Amino acid sequence: MKSEPELRKELLAQIANVSCFDEVERATQAKMLAWLADTPEYCRISKKPDYPTEHFGLFNVCVTPDYQEILLFEHKKSGLLLTSGGHLDKDETFQQCVVRECREEMGLELAAFTNSPFFLSQLDTHTVSAFHWEPWFLIPVSKDTDFTKGPDYEQEFTGHHWYKMEDAKKLTRIHEHTPRMIDKILKGFSAS
Repeated sequence: MKSEPELRKELLAQIANVSCFDEVERATQAKMLAWLADTPEYCRISKKPDYPTEHFGLFNVCVTPDYQEILLFEHKKSGLLLTSGGHLDKDETFQQCVVRECREEMGLELAAFTNSPFFLSQLDTHTVSAFHWEPWFLIPVSKDTDFTKGPDYEQEFTGHHWYKMEDAKKLTRIHEHTPRMIDKILKGFSAS
């Protein structure tokens, strides 16, 4: 297990290495780096109320191997169509969080997941207690995969659907940064 300073240094480096798509993402990257360098706690430690109020919420973006379709889940709590994801736990790397959340929510086993974040956003969750700093990760998967095997699937989602990228951008019940994230993929981004 890495020490807290080593882990923080690794997270800072991954955020700094994201090649930003637009001015919004560049501004988010600068704010995220400043926040992470300065905050004593960056993982959600408790719920109801969320503590600390600012923390990481990662997104796992499942796409077809040709990057033409995206998998969105009908999220029970938010009522939105979202990618899979979750909160970074204490002493976890981004990659460990992605692997854990994919297993818990979708039953996906990502044995050697090493991708770095490809997109950054920030979101006020419009609740009294939470503000998310959001690294997004690309996960190419087959459409034939059974995404309902995760032990938390039924607790988190009412269903899921594949969408063509351009069609997903037009949906109204999606995360506010999903259209920009899709644009980044369509403009030639490929996972590192």
